[in-house]
Amino acid sequence: MLGVHDEDTTMLSDLLPAIRRFTYLYDFGDSWEHIIKVGKIGYVDGGPYVECTSGRGMTLPEDCGGPHGYKRLRAIIKDPSHAEYDEWKVWAEYDFDNGFDLDSTNEELRELEFEDQA
Repeated sequence: MLGVHDEDTTMLSDLLPAIRRFTYLYDFGDSWEHIIKVGKIGYVDGGPYVECTSGRGMTLPEDCGGPHGYKRLRAIIKDPSHAEYDEWKVWAEYDFDNGFDLDSTNEELRELEFEDQA
């Protein structure tokens, strides 16, 4: 069970409950690593129930160059006198200081469709 698993061929349910904490690598090119901790596992109305209880940070702009590119983007956005400020502010299209939105995250989780494991 341990090791690397391809998201196209592995269901999270294949790994649970043996694995309760794992690293999810999003976008191999940019190498965004997310630590996922699984709490209780349960079912509601015969199906899985998924709820996020906490998080940190916010959704980042796609293709901003990974963690190093994001750090550079943040520095530019914080400095209106930077030569690239206007270009990057328009490209990023949102406020970086909103933080993690637990309600929005759980709304998206409620919209997930699960495959029947029968």
